Amino acid sequence: MSVDVTFDQDGGNGLVAVGTSMWEAARRLGVGLRADCKGQGECDACALQIISGSESLSPATAAELKMLGAERLLAGERLACQTFLIGTAAVVARLVPPSEEEKPKPSKTLPFKQQVSSFIETEAKVISETLNTITVKKHELVAKFLNLKQEKKDTGKGRTDAEKGSRGDAGR
Repeated sequence: MSVDVTFDQDGGNGLVAVGTSMWEAARRLGVGLRADCKGQGECDACALQIISGSESLSPATAAELKMLGAERLLAGERLACQTFLIGTAAVVARLVPPSEEEKPKPSKTLPFKQQVSSFIETEAKVISETLNTITVKKHELVAKFLNLKQEKKDTGKGRTDAEKGSRGDAGR
């Protein structure tokens, strides 16, 4: 099952599989989200404002309550790394711009090697999921093409043509 996810103002829109985090959805749809804590819910760099479709999202986690506070959660803000798609209703979200005090200082950003490592890990997951989907679709297409899922035809009261012929009633 898929969910239609739209990132308002950022232009990202598309179908994303149920079970995917909003952070992964953003990455797949070309929306740049920071991940200062590598998706551990220990920062609010990936905060989103949920415009609609909150019923398709997982409940808020303790990490979200700690990082965002009750007031921001009630206002519809969520951490993309902690929020997963669990329903099929369309979701519209907007990135929450960091305030001046929340903007990362050069000393708090990840080293380049860790940024590259995180990027490669994320892309490897996306490629793996895509290949799995392609493999499943390929098997379905081959099965359909070769008609491997043939329905058994009932030729008369549960007997096959061979059984009818052996009893002499195949011509009836």
